[in-house]
Amino acid sequence: SDLTCAMTGPARLALLLLSLLGVGGGRARRAGGAAFLTRPGIKSLVRAGRPQPAFQGQEAPQSVELSDKLNEWAVSTLKGGIDIIMHDRPFARFYALETIARVPYFGYLCVLHLKETLGWVRDSELLQIHFSEAWNELQHLRIMKALDGDARFADRFVAQHAAFAYFWVAVVLYLVNPSFAYNLNQHVEEHAFRTYDDFIGEEEKWLRGQPVPAVAREYYEAEDLYLFDQFQTIQVQGPKPRRPRLNSLYDVFVAIRDDELEHAATMRDLIDRGDDQRGP
Repeated sequence: SDLTCAMTGPARLALLLLSLLGVGGGRARRAGGAAFLTRPGIKSLVRAGRPQPAFQGQEAPQSVELSDKLNEWAVSTLKGGIDIIMHDRPFARFYALETIARVPYFGYLCVLHLKETLGWVRDSELLQIHFSEAWNELQHLRIMKALDGDARFADRFVAQHAAFAYFWVAVVLYLVNPSFAYNLNQHVEEHAFRTYDDFIGEEEKWLRGQPVPAVAREYYEAEDLYLFDQFQTIQVQGPKPRRPRLNSLYDVFVAIRDDELEHAATMRDLIDRGDDQRGP
């Protein structure tokens, strides 16, 4: 609006803080959560083998745009630091990425259990979704460990301490404003998708000549993929349930990349649905 455009820097910052704290009516908060999606993150997502827009085109309030930019900056800064420290060791980078990527789901589960204990919110669907997401990220982490991504103490130290800090950030944000927390994690998952996609493109020939780690086959080719199905939102391989078939390490990384795309889409969908649990 004209009023928003005329705001000074301090006024815009105040508006951002009010947005983060969820000040305003419930309708406005829901609209703001959906508007997190109106940005050029991933240009398109794949549904049934065809590109789909990553956003619906609605105009986002300026406070939401500022919040989204803040999240993008935070994730880019963290990822940039890891890339510098582990620039010549991709599996170490992926180990750090997966160590960090699973902790927000721990945070969401802790907050949901707290709210259920206090009688504020009972949402078994969210508990199920976030547990399945955490389980999926754990399998990614096991695969990176099998590839010796955690071989160096320094890499483990950096990854684990970053994950510890992010856990508490996720807990606080999810308590205060779940949509903001989901948007932050959407950025994390989108960065993960792009990271794996770039790696696959650069190392395809080498990856196709490498064997499948046993832990990857154990997870992706198991008969019971109940938890695997629970976090699927866009079904990147078509209308049928995803069932990756692994012939080489290349297929493993394609499956992991597609998982990250599903996670990003799930975060986006939760914002779009307005799953904004704020207590009584």
